[in-house]
Amino acid sequence: MTHRHATLALIFVTVLWGVSIVAIKYTFLDASPLLGVGIRFGIGGLILATQLKGLTRRELVAGLVIGVMFAGGVAFQNLGLTITTASRSAFIVALSALLTPALAAAVFRQRVPRVIVVRILVAMGGIFLLTAPGGPVSGLNRGDMLTLAAAILFAGQIVGVSHYAVGTSTARLLAIQFLVTSTVGFAGSAAIETPMLHLTPRLVLLFMVLISTGILTFTLQLRAQRVVNATEAALVFTFEPVAASIASYLVFAERLSAIQLLGGLIIMIAVGWKRKSKEPVALPPV
Repeated sequence: MTHRHATLALIFVTVLWGVSIVAIKYTFLDASPLLGVGIRFGIGGLILATQLKGLTRRELVAGLVIGVMFAGGVAFQNLGLTITTASRSAFIVALSALLTPALAAAVFRQRVPRVIVVRILVAMGGIFLLTAPGGPVSGLNRGDMLTLAAAILFAGQIVGVSHYAVGTSTARLLAIQFLVTSTVGFAGSAAIETPMLHLTPRLVLLFMVLISTGILTFTLQLRAQRVVNATEAALVFTFEPVAASIASYLVFAERLSAIQLLGGLIIMIAVGWKRKSKEPVALPPV
């Protein structure tokens, strides 16, 4: 894969991630959020289960640790989407890339670089503007807070992936991650929501698209980032919220006010500003 083809692949991945957030919100018409997570990731996990042959103890532990954080992130993001807009959700989740180095420093007892602290403060200012009155949803709400919690958990997942990457199979880690997420989805659905499922052609199609998109984007990202460095990839990925905002407008007619758009822009700048190539790059929160 050439550098140009790899860059185009990452742009394609970014657009799919943004559109996927809107597609997930659309599934709520026929399935309750956590039940949908259980089904979607369960099917994906069964497809990937063929890769579990030769699973090592280290991979099992790594998959469980990473899977729990990813599952929590997916659950919180889906619950948040029932309250906040898809575009706001995308901008807030984008913070996971910014929070990752800070969380890694905290976990491994390292000093948080000053530039990271500044970027986080700038991003918080962006969130303040993004959740300002105006648009279809005004003010900071519970959905935004759930989504912020999701961003923190996704950051933890990225740290875990980076920590366990050496000596483990990506395919086996992904399979365990999907199966853990499915388990959490089903358990959460039984515990805190009224399960709802209407197997309409629309829902079946959306689930098929989301499952295939999740596997496709993860595969493309891994292949493309062998050619494109983390700094370039991160710059491309900052446009995911833009794709989500456009898709959200086209599907749900959701509009952000001028102040909210400014907040989203500030978040994008904070995420992409002075990023080092050694910083981990966010994985798709499908």
